[in-house]
Amino acid sequence: MGVQADALPAVPEPIAEPIATPAEVPIPEPAVPATDPDLQAEVAPTAVAEAEREEDPEMPELVPQDEGDSEDEQEDSDDEEEEEVEVFRPRRSTRIREGVRRPARFGDAMATMVSTSDRNSPDMNQKIRAAEIEEIMMCFVTLGALLPVMPEELRGVTALTCHMFTVEKFTADGSYDKHKARIVAHGNEQDSVLYPDRSSPTVGMHAILTSLAFAAYNPNLKFAKIDVKGAFIQTEMKGTPVYIKCNKKLTQLITDTLPGIRKYVCSDGTLYCKLLKALYGCVQASKLWYEKLSGFLTSLGYEKCAVEPCVMKRIVDGKTYLLLIYVDDILSIANEVEFERLRAAFEKVFRWITMEIGDNLSYLGMQLEKKAGKIEIDMTFYLEKILAGYQNLPDVDVPGDSRVFEVNGGSPVLADEKRKLFHSTVAKLLYLAKRARPDIIIIVGFLCTRVKAPLEDDQNKLEMLLGYLKKTKHQRLIIKPHGMFKMQAYVDASFGIHVDGKSHTGCVIMVAGVPVFCSSRKQKCMTKSPTEAELVGLSDNLANIEVFAELMEFITGEKAITPVIYQDNTSVISLVTQGGGMMRTKHLRARVNLVLEAVAEKRVKVVYVSTEKMIADGLTKVLGSSSFYKFAKHVLGKG
Repeated sequence: MGVQADALPAVPEPIAEPIATPAEVPIPEPAVPATDPDLQAEVAPTAVAEAEREEDPEMPELVPQDEGDSEDEQEDSDDEEEEEVEVFRPRRSTRIREGVRRPARFGDAMATMVSTSDRNSPDMNQKIRAAEIEEIMMCFVTLGALLPVMPEELRGVTALTCHMFTVEKFTADGSYDKHKARIVAHGNEQDSVLYPDRSSPTVGMHAILTSLAFAAYNPNLKFAKIDVKGAFIQTEMKGTPVYIKCNKKLTQLITDTLPGIRKYVCSDGTLYCKLLKALYGCVQASKLWYEKLSGFLTSLGYEKCAVEPCVMKRIVDGKTYLLLIYVDDILSIANEVEFERLRAAFEKVFRWITMEIGDNLSYLGMQLEKKAGKIEIDMTFYLEKILAGYQNLPDVDVPGDSRVFEVNGGSPVLADEKRKLFHSTVAKLLYLAKRARPDIIIIVGFLCTRVKAPLEDDQNKLEMLLGYLKKTKHQRLIIKPHGMFKMQAYVDASFGIHVDGKSHTGCVIMVAGVPVFCSSRKQKCMTKSPTEAELVGLSDNLANIEVFAELMEFITGEKAITPVIYQDNTSVISLVTQGGGMMRTKHLRARVNLVLEAVAEKRVKVVYVSTEKMIADGLTKVLGSSSFYKFAKHVLGKG
């Protein structure tokens, strides 16, 4: 049976103002310590996936993969021990069974899990306790996400277990932000059959960079970052009722904060609650939030991009305003008038939001600084955290050598602790490479394939890369558009460069001279000649190039200038522009005709460029010093 508001006499009425700051909140002494060293538990990644996505966008979780894949597509992370208030035995993934912990989390705010030792500091303990109180008040009172119930109300429904963790958050430039606590349901216990359509989109990095290029191209556009506080628990649950079971420790924290809830506590000290809002960790929470947010933005006159649904635009008096959505982190590219319109609209629909306007913002782990005619992306602080344990490495001029794709079978396997550190470091470097350091992506891509059983030789390659990053840690990605707002792509391949004879493809896509997409991948099929390898690389990237054209048309509202694809192999150019030739398999014939059709329909142009000017060459193999410097200059936006 549900609970009436007057049944909780100790609970204050819902308030519109934010919860008091730590200095203002009286800190009750819990009857049972909030954290005990013996109660530390490892959290199943699926149990907190949605909470981590909202709290720490797009973090890398490196899944061991075949050498046929050179980049990891799943990004999520969590390396630090979480401060738990529950002991449980989750289903263990292969990664956990093998002792591989997720790497430390760095996002829009770098988040570090608080440890037991943090509570030994009175000041730190007060901040932690204040964060816990704030989360409990939000869930039970202010936002009404959790409703305490008696066990009999479940009527045979199995309640999900849950836990609370606390993080200390920092912005991308290293400044302290806040402590934040979160109650998370263990969504891995839900029956996935009941939720077949539970995925939700997030904005891709290529779309962010393209939108930033548009912003730099238009000097009157400014930045505003909108954050919806407690986004999921401001979203109504739908469908079959879901319940959670709070264990004794969490229940103690809740009842210390809200004594009126004690009458719902079971004889074993646990507490059952019905979810009225989409609690973090529930498998359907992210989708419910996206549907609510996108519907709200549509009502404000924004429309979605067909190929990038988390890029939305609104046109007013011929001016285009953009919104980029990553869960509850929203970047608005508009002017002051539109910012204030958005602020007023958000405050009417959502209980708490924050908006930060300026030319220097932290977004998704990147420090964005808008200057005259350009935008700079800085991740120096993030990189310094990675390098903290490698300060004794010598500076290196280039990130790798010609042996990078070789696997030295005679090299010893790394010891377990070194293997875990190798895995964690490579995952962090992948996150860095995809955002601000495309000059290292070819090395990182290969190291991603080695995380399952790395050798000492792989460690040497990692340390060489770190030595290069140590020397160049202040490098920034520069977004400085010039010329027409058009797209150019460079696609190249190195034939038979891998030990198994497979080739490697590199692709760079530029918008108005700005590198917005860099890809370095081992080809999945065997080829018999450089021409075949170049053909495979070109046909594999054709779809990406056409999607970019569609994204640009959406952003500009104009028909995109036909994309130009630069190739340095004249035989391939002849095949895909004039036809003819004899392909040895039907699959290669299909690839030829795929590109030939796109060229004939004037969807793309394929144009010759000399090898010296082929920017993507540095994504197919490791270059010598002089060639590498030239390549790095281009992909870092300094060409």
